[in-house]
Amino acid sequence: MSRAALYIVIALIFIFHIVLSFCNKDFTWLAAFGALLSVFGLLMSFSYSFPLEEINEGDLNPTKEGDHYVDGGMEFGELITSTEEIDKIKNSKVSGILKNYENISIYFIFTVSGTLIWAYAGFLNNVFFQ
Repeated sequence: MSRAALYIVIALIFIFHIVLSFCNKDFTWLAAFGALLSVFGLLMSFSYSFPLEEINEGDLNPTKEGDHYVDGGMEFGELITSTEEIDKIKNSKVSGILKNYENISIYFIFTVSGTLIWAYAGFLNNVFFQ
């Protein structure tokens, strides 16, 4: 699912629960949205492989003249000595790992904020409907 579609769906569900909260004069509907958001964030974070892939520290260091890189493992690997090619391989490996996990922080934010909404939305009854 694209990021924009995800935000639109969550916003529509949020608006629906806010409207229900005011129509029924009961913010437990908003708390129910918090529960949904928490479960959604938790389930989406499970879509990642655990343990998370680690970035090789050597791929973060700048390539120096005379460095070599074995691409494909030690046994059948190809020895690469060109600094441009080594940098290209390093950058593609790092960006590939980062791309795999670019949304995981958003799902953790959904989980935490959903839990907070779930826990404290009931107190809004005292603020709006006394």
